[in-house]
Amino acid sequence: MRRFIIGAASAATAALAASPVWAQVCATERPDWDGAPVGRFADLIAVLTTPFGLGLIIVGCVALMLGRSALLALAAAVFAAAAAFRYVYADALLLAAAQEGCAPNPATTSFVFVAIALAMAALAWLRRRAGA
Repeated sequence: MRRFIIGAASAATAALAASPVWAQVCATERPDWDGAPVGRFADLIAVLTTPFGLGLIIVGCVALMLGRSALLALAAAVFAAAAAFRYVYADALLLAAAQEGCAPNPATTSFVFVAIALAMAALAWLRRRAGA
């Protein structure tokens, strides 16, 4: 049932993104865009330079410096939550603009956060296993 709901939501989003209503979203939302492609990591840099992003960097650095398995697991959970939040709450307008090329895709940021979360979770597991 859940796969059906996700599939239906994806199909509805694709149908809306391909419709003429979303055409020329870059012309209306970003009129100063010169047509040059936006870098793949522009969204990641934009997120990491916000206070929330700086907090993520601090949480990751503290967990890595102290090296305790509980802190690493907590940092992994924080990064996973940030990845889910960034990917789930990306609005359709941002996704349509990313499809046209005038805005960065938020999936890259989510992928990087998930990779960091998996690395920290694996490190926490290895530390826990070595300590036991």
